[in-house]
Amino acid sequence: MTDQVYKRFEHVRREISEEVDRILYYARSQSDHVDYRFERFSLSDSISEVLEDLSSLFDENDAVVNQNLGDIEVVSDIKTLQFIIIQVILNSIKYAKAGSRPVISLDAGENVDQMHYFLKISDDGIGIPAADLPFIFDKGFTGNHPEHRKATGMGLYLVKKFCDDLNIEIEVDSQVGKGLTILLIFPIVDH
Repeated sequence: MTDQVYKRFEHVRREISEEVDRILYYARSQSDHVDYRFERFSLSDSISEVLEDLSSLFDENDAVVNQNLGDIEVVSDIKTLQFIIIQVILNSIKYAKAGSRPVISLDAGENVDQMHYFLKISDDGIGIPAADLPFIFDKGFTGNHPEHRKATGMGLYLVKKFCDDLNIEIEVDSQVGKGLTILLIFPIVDH
């Protein structure tokens, strides 16, 4: 099989896997009983796993990923948190500016004054109009931008749903043509 054919198969496999994950997580979100497993883990190690899983997507889109993660340990459900991070990164790739090389930045740290850890995921994509920002976490909302024809309105809905379940605050900042920043805020949990 040629390299081009292999890359196309890998692209299709990854897209199917992402859609199946979204469907399974949606079903999980509708369940009466969700079995989260809260544990303390390294945020940077968890993100490294995500980035490794998405490496073929980054290669395919010639994306640049900048990291400044430090050594932060959070208490959460690692599998669900990784799903959240993947959904945000997938949107960054999906809504990159046409013809440009997507740049995604991941920054993590501690805000001592406000007693929390944070993970900031930023991109230099097309951004979200201010009028759409209040609705981006609504189930099925896809906005009015022409690029949103690719959207199902489920990715960010699930991100918000699972952030609420995991007690992770989420903040969003965006400007059209300048990109999107999503800030995940984790409580500091002592033992």
